Amino acid sequence: MTIFDDWRDGTLSDIEALHALASDLGEIESQLAPLEAERQNLRDQLSQVVNRLGGRASVAGFGKLELTAPTLAKSYDKKRLDQLIIDLATDAPELAQLVAACRTESPRTGSLRITREKPPNLRQD
Repeated sequence: MTIFDDWRDGTLSDIEALHALASDLGEIESQLAPLEAERQNLRDQLSQVVNRLGGRASVAGFGKLELTAPTLAKSYDKKRLDQLIIDLATDAPELAQLVAACRTESPRTGSLRITREKPPNLRQD
């Protein structure tokens, strides 16, 4: 049986389950950190080898590797655009409608956000 099962069955209180599950997550995350560092190191090394091979390579049983060129992401300040639409609404309503029509919205699912506490010696209170 798992901690979650015990909580669902009422064997553990909400607070007990919360502490136990958070503790388990913390242990797993501490084990993942060195793996993530090693993963990044291997990706950096692969990038250098692929670069020497002309930017593209294929590894049987693994897949294709390709270096992509850096790009510049473009974005717009939502609050400033909203204010511009409001400002234009009086003097240039057609233009305001055209700008407003360019907005797209897409739903995002909710998720659990976790903000970890800093270790006591790193706190800046």
